Amino acid sequence: MNDELILHDLAEQRQFRSVQNKIMNDTYTDQDFILLLGLLKRHADKMDLVQTKKLCELVQYLYSIEREERLTNDLLDIVNGMFYSQH
Repeated sequence: MNDELILHDLAEQRQFRSVQNKIMNDTYTDQDFILLLGLLKRHADKMDLVQTKKLCELVQYLYSIEREERLTNDLLDIVNGMFYSQH
């Protein structure tokens, strides 16, 4: 099974990877998630059901887990799941 990034524009890929790095380094802000949601909005037609579920999971995670308690790997898995379709 190959994971395919739904973003094909290089500038959008750079933005996405920048946020991935911020999540890994625990330096992300709310603005980073606003950026990710904007990217998803522009590419919503490319999202499958699994990715849509990951989006719901992200919203639930951000609202239910305090920043200090968020696990980097869990958050990164959710974000990656929204942007990579599995083929």
